[in-house]
Amino acid sequence: MTQTPSRIFIIGGTGAQGIPVITALTSDSKYSCLVLTRDTTSARAQQLSSLPNVALLEGSFTSEALLRRGFSACDGAFVNIDGFNTGEKTEMYWAIRCYELALESGIRFFVYGNLDYVYKKALYDGTFRTGHYDGKGRVGEWILQQTGQNGQRMGAALFTTGP
Repeated sequence: MTQTPSRIFIIGGTGAQGIPVITALTSDSKYSCLVLTRDTTSARAQQLSSLPNVALLEGSFTSEALLRRGFSACDGAFVNIDGFNTGEKTEMYWAIRCYELALESGIRFFVYGNLDYVYKKALYDGTFRTGHYDGKGRVGEWILQQTGQNGQRMGAALFTTGP
């Protein structure tokens, strides 16, 4: 009996974290990935599309229509917005919106590419304020709080990296 692989919607798949995550997920027949990318013809997108069980969806994480389409076609999600390039405010808004749309769409498990909340860990000493870290850290804490309330509908985990 062949089991249908779980399909994972990936945001940030062509980045430094995304490529190894997708490579690992598709290394056996347990998962397939739908990868949101700004440019399906880019070298990294083409590298991913050559892997088994990978499909590309062209567009931006700032399109609710595309996010709904991606989440609705999958049962899991890995979301890693590049806050260093998009900025702290953009990352925070769209990461929260991704969580909300994933929950609305019936995603069973949501993984968020997180970083430490450095400002908080430094007891709010402005010397250690790091926008792209702090934005992810704030969202990560919010996701964990939401999971306490919504965990029966959608599980969640933080994939925290960094020095």
